Amino acid sequence: MHVIVELSNIFFIKWGGILKMKRKIITLPKLFLFLILILVTLHLSPKLSLRTHLFITGHPKIAFNSEINELSTYSKRSKLFTLTPSPVDKATGNNKNAYKSTRVLIFYITTHHGGG
Repeated sequence: MHVIVELSNIFFIKWGGILKMKRKIITLPKLFLFLILILVTLHLSPKLSLRTHLFITGHPKIAFNSEINELSTYSKRSKLFTLTPSPVDKATGNNKNAYKSTRVLIFYITTHHGGG
């Protein structure tokens, strides 16, 4: 006879009066694969790649609240974008207006392009 009791993500199976402990283990390779999957998903479109870049570089409020406008096509695989409101560089106090999003295979890589 099996009786399963859940206690804070640890499952105890009582079988014939003996308690056997069975844990749900998140292994390091599974965690690594999950993080890579999230990063891949966040770089599948140019605007999402720009928002991810802003979030990672320390501007989370602007990443979620700013309006992204496509400025022009820089080259066959690159586009320029502007932000409203634009983030301010903490070291120099300058606005970071323009960003370039480049397509590499199926992903988009975003970098700061200049003042705008």
